[in-house]
Amino acid sequence: MRELNWVYYYSNVEKDQNQYTHEECTRVGPVDAKYVKSSNRDFNNNPFIEALPRPRDGNVLLNAYTVPIPSLDADDLSKMSVNEQKATVVSLKNLRPPLSFQKQLEFINYDVIVSSYMLRKCLSKTNNFHCWSFFYTF
Repeated sequence: MRELNWVYYYSNVEKDQNQYTHEECTRVGPVDAKYVKSSNRDFNNNPFIEALPRPRDGNVLLNAYTVPIPSLDADDLSKMSVNEQKATVVSLKNLRPPLSFQKQLEFINYDVIVSSYMLRKCLSKTNNFHCWSFFYTF
């Protein structure tokens, strides 16, 4: 068993904003964690939860999950080679209409991750910053 400790500071982010930029959210690979104080007291001082991006809501959520049908007109289609036409048809597999329960899915996913992270135990805290420790085995 090994103990991990680290120090982290909170980012100043508006309540309706996400602490991560679009570029950071779409990047392949790790990004530096940005911590935002949780509005839920049970989650405060838990770096696992406070580094999670906030769940999306409203139009942001709708735009994230909606992929429209590619626009084509008859002239464009007639100028395409057969392979280009096939590629256009294959691109329809990316079509995603918004689902009526998309918001519930977003929050269920968030809740599942948060529930897992709530099981981590905080061993030490100070007033200026937060030290988080937990034990794990290999």
